Formats: sequence, C-alpha cells, structure tokens
Amino acid sequence: MMPDRIFDVEFGSVQLIADRAAGTFGTPPAVVTWETWTGDGKMLFEDGTGNAIWYEQVDLSELTIDSRTFQPIGVNVQRPWNGPEGNDSNFMPSTRPVELLYVFSNALPNAQIEAGLVDLRTFRDLGLDSSDAYRTSDLAVIPDGSNTIYAQETKYFNSIANSINTWNGFANTDPYPDGDFYQPLLCADMSVAEVNTWGEMRSILGPVLHCYRVILHETQNLNGLGTANSLVVAAGHTNRKFSPISLKILCKEEKLSEGEYLVEASNAYNNSNWDTPSDV
Repeated sequence: MMPDRIFDVEFGSVQLIADRAAGTFGTPPAVVTWETWTGDGKMLFEDGTGNAIWYEQVDLSELTIDSRTFQPIGVNVQRPWNGPEGNDSNFMPSTRPVELLYVFSNALPNAQIEAGLVDLRTFRDLGLDSSDAYRTSDLAVIPDGSNTIYAQETKYFNSIANSINTWNGFANTDPYPDGDFYQPLLCADMSVAEVNTWGEMRSILGPVLHCYRVILHETQNLNGLGTANSLVVAAGHTNRKFSPISLKILCKEEKLSEGEYLVEASNAYNNSNWDTPSDV
C-alpha cells in the first residue's frame, strides 16, 4: 500500500560527556555536558545524572483548517548508526542505557519538565493505559493510548567484546583483593539489546504532532557499590554520541463524515494540556 502522505520527525545527534571523580559513588557525576547541534529539537531538561529530554513539534495546522485526517499505516525509524558511539570508563557495567521516542497528539506539561519538576525516568512507559507511569506519576498530564500515535524504546548494552580491564596507571600489580569482579573497565561502542514499540496509530488530524526524545544514561552513578570497590576508587568518564533520528509516519488519507471527524478529534484531545507552550 503506497502512502498518501509522510509526516517527518527529525532529531539530530547528541553527545553526552560525564566525568566522575575518583572515590565517589551513588551521586551524580561531577560534570555532565550535553552537546547538541542545529536541528536537534529543543532540549527541555537534563537532570545532571546523564538523563535528558528533547522536544520537537510538527505543524499540521493546514489539516485542521481543511478538516483532513490521515490514518497511519506504518512507521519507519532511521538511524545512521545504532548503538551510541564513544566509550565509558569505570562505570556501572550492569546499567542499560535507554532511549525513548514518543509521538503524541497533544503535548506533555513542558513547563513542568523544563522546571525540573519531572523525574525523567517517568517516561519509561508512557502511553499505555495500564502502565505504571499512567497510574502514578509526577506528570500533571499523562497521555493514554488514544493520545499515543507511536512510541519506541531502545535498550543498549556494552558488549564484552568491546571491553577491557584497565588499572588506570597502576604499575603491573593488582592493588585490590583477589576476586574483585568490578575491576576498572573501558568499553567502546555500544550495541542494541532490544527494541520495543507501542502506540495505537490513531488518526492524525493536526494541529500539531508533539514529539519527544528521552535518553537515560546513568552509568557513572555507581549506585549500590561499596567504597572499596575498584570502580569507585578510579575516576570515571563517559563520552557517548547518539545517532540522529528520522522518524517517518506513513499515512493514508481518510474520508470521514463530520460526525466521524468529531469523534477522532475528541479522541485526540481528550486530555490535552492547554497550558503547554506550543513554541519550540
């Protein structure tokens, strides 16, 4: 089936640089920097632990003016590369970084997010009526299934094939007790562990598609490790570049009666947050 129209959502590449001082654990890294480039969308917030969120919108006001609707028939997510490039040194190897993409028919409370009032981990399962985030959340407005056109979760992991142990300048002797599993680590490019998608692919009728990209990457926190752990003793560094993303929604135009159009509009806006600024 050939699409009648394609709606494009574009996010540029972003880079996380995090430095953790030696001897620290269970706290945010001392320095966290996100590098962004033109076309990345607007960064709403980064929490200083390696988590960040971006917002992009697609103006579809002409659909509203003409009372046109489009039914999604497929979604194509394109990335030039999959796993984040770069490296992690002396990090929590069991942590799985997560990247989330959302396309909603109405916006989340962006002002609350920008003010740092929302735990970004809340975004792990938005858009399912039975999700934990739907039942209990610090978001004032929670999108349900009817508001979620498309959502994707990508989990990454550090492949052991790209990992080495390093003693960070110690002379050829192991200064830590035998059997210490968490020796200082250095890992290169990451791999994709799994990709999950959900969303009801409801009709698109404008006036705006609200799109979010969330990256959760807290590997330098070292939560749960003791002070004697050799990862904690050594300083940590993360430098990860995440791929740009082009998300294309393939659609067929729907010919709806006035009543059918009103039903679709009601479903799209049934928990709209009118206080959310629409500007990027």
